Amino acid sequence: TSALVVPSYTSGTAAFSIFGGTLTLDSGMTVTVTNSGTALATGDHLLISEGNVAGSISAGTLPSVTVSGNGIAGACAELVIVSDQLYIRVSSATTAGTVTATTNEVCASDNAITLTLSGNTGNVVKWQSSSDTSVWSDIASTDTTLHVSPTATTYYRAVVQSGCDDAANTPALLITVYPVAAGGNASPAAQGICYDTTAQITVTNYTGSTFQWQVS
Repeated sequence: TSALVVPSYTSGTAAFSIFGGTLTLDSGMTVTVTNSGTALATGDHLLISEGNVAGSISAGTLPSVTVSGNGIAGACAELVIVSDQLYIRVSSATTAGTVTATTNEVCASDNAITLTLSGNTGNVVKWQSSSDTSVWSDIASTDTTLHVSPTATTYYRAVVQSGCDDAANTPALLITVYPVAAGGNASPAAQGICYDTTAQITVTNYTGSTFQWQVS
C-alpha cells in the first residue's frame, strides 16, 4: 500500500491489529493519523499492535507521519517499531543547554579538563572542537561529560537533539592554553663594571610574559 490512513485515533488504544501476516512499511508511503482525543503528549503512543509490523523494512526507513485533528503536544512526531508493534513517538523541542569546564585556562604541561553539559533537552549527538569557531571537528562521544587535554587554545561545543526535532549547538566554550614557560638566555652571561654604574642584561628566547629578576 502507498498510504496508511487512520481516520480516528485516541491514544491508549491501538488503531488496529495485525494477525497472521506482515505489514510492510516503506519510506515512500504517506501515513496520516487523525487524533480524536487530547493532543498526544511526549512519549510513545501505540498505533498498530501485535503481529509483525517491521516486515521487510528497518526503523531507519520508516515513513514520516502526519498527525492532524487535535495533533501533538510536542515539537514533532515520528513512527517507531518496538517489539513488532508500531508507535507514534512524540518528542519535545530540542534545547542545547550550556557547556562548562573544570577550568577555562590551563598550562600546556597540565591541561586535563572535564567539560560538562547541563540544561539540555535531548541527547548528545556528538561533541565538536575548533580553533576559531569557523571550522569544527567532530568528537565521537555521546556522553554529557567529555574529558579533553588541549595542547592549544580551543573552542568546544556539544550538539544536542531531542528525538525527531532538529539538532542544536550549545554556545562555544573557549579553553585558553598557555605554553610551558621557558627562562631563555640572559646576556651577557658575565660582565665587570665599576662601582655606582649601571649594567644592562637582556633576556632572549624566552616563553612567557611575566618576569621576576633574582640576585644571588
